[in-house]
Amino acid sequence: MSSTMKFLKPVNVIAAGSMTGTSVLTGSTIDCSGLNTVAVQAVWTGTPNGTLAFQVSNDVGVTWSTVALTPALSNPAGSATNTAGQWANNGFSQCRLIYTNSSSTGTLNVYISGRGN
Repeated sequence: MSSTMKFLKPVNVIAAGSMTGTSVLTGSTIDCSGLNTVAVQAVWTGTPNGTLAFQVSNDVGVTWSTVALTPALSNPAGSATNTAGQWANNGFSQCRLIYTNSSSTGTLNVYISGRGN
């Protein structure tokens, strides 16, 4: 009996998102069903200040819940840098990342990948 492991190659879910004013950037929804581990990387330029949140859903995106990544994502705090973390999927079917800007400006790119069994 052979099995095929499911992989999700890195997907750019927020591409060159403008981090300005009080903008909210919502990444593309990813089908994370069948993935045991989901990895997230956020890279930004400029001097933005804001909050990153990784969210999951089991009702086709009607309701979203924020879950923690390990390590926790660092939020943009006034300088260009990046952050990454991973999440152990316990059965959720969809995931996404959102960013809420509070001040200053920058450009955001977010990538999500994963693997299953």
